[in-house]
Order: sequence, then C-alpha cells, then structure tokens
Amino acid sequence: MSNPARIERPGRIEHLRELVDTVVRAAADAGAPESVRHDVRLAVEEACTNVIVHGYGSRAVGPIAVTATVERDEIIVQIIDRAPPFAPDDAPPPPVDEPWQTRRPGGLGWHLIRSVMDRVEYRRVDPDRNILTLTKRLDRASDGDAAP
Repeated sequence: MSNPARIERPGRIEHLRELVDTVVRAAADAGAPESVRHDVRLAVEEACTNVIVHGYGSRAVGPIAVTATVERDEIIVQIIDRAPPFAPDDAPPPPVDEPWQTRRPGGLGWHLIRSVMDRVEYRRVDPDRNILTLTKRLDRASDGDAAP
C-alpha cells in the first residue's frame, strides 16, 4: 500500500484541474498505463464536476477532498464532499441508442463513470458527508507504455 495522494479544495470549477491531476499523478507514479490513467481522469473529472455543478450548484460552496491510494494492483480514489445526498444507483441509464440530436442533454456522467471504473461505491456518512469510492485495476501489462 502506498502513501495516499490527497488534495482538498473549495468546490469550484477553477480547482477541477488540480483535483484531477493529483489522482492522475498518483496513478502514473504507480506505473499505471496510459489507458488506466485516462479512465481514472475521466471518472474523477465527471464525479468532481457533478459535485460542483449539481451538488453545490448555487448553494454556498463547500470542500471537495480527493484521495488516491494504490493497493497491490488497483488505484482507489475517494471523493469526499459536503453537498446534499444523492443516489447514483437511481440515475437512469442514458438513452445512448437515441440520436444525439433528439437526446436531452446530460445524464452521461454516471454512465461514463460506471463504464470506465471497476467498482463505484457511494455512501453518506455523518449527517453531511458524501464519500464516493472509485476503484480501477492498474493492469500494468495491458499497455505498451507502462513503467518497467
């Protein structure tokens, strides 16, 4: 198990890059191939954007803490916020078979997160904290660009 990479910033869009880059660096330091780093980047960016836009929205901005830990053959990312509770399991799958011209905007974020990560777990703790845990196998041998 590695020392976790951790960052906490106010839940504002201008901090999104720092939050995401912290996790991607942790994956790169663990020798994750580019394909894994891409998937982790996409999932963390979508999840943090959801917290910022839908969780905090026009309310007072709260914190977002992101922690990335490498254990054996996977990277485990936790995103912790103080936005209102939500139920990601209730998010309906987007109508990906419909033409994009007739599809209503939105709804792809959770679909993408679930598609690229191996495990996605949400829980509400204390009276006001959301913890989203995203897990991805490192699959170091799956890419030609993995570290030796």
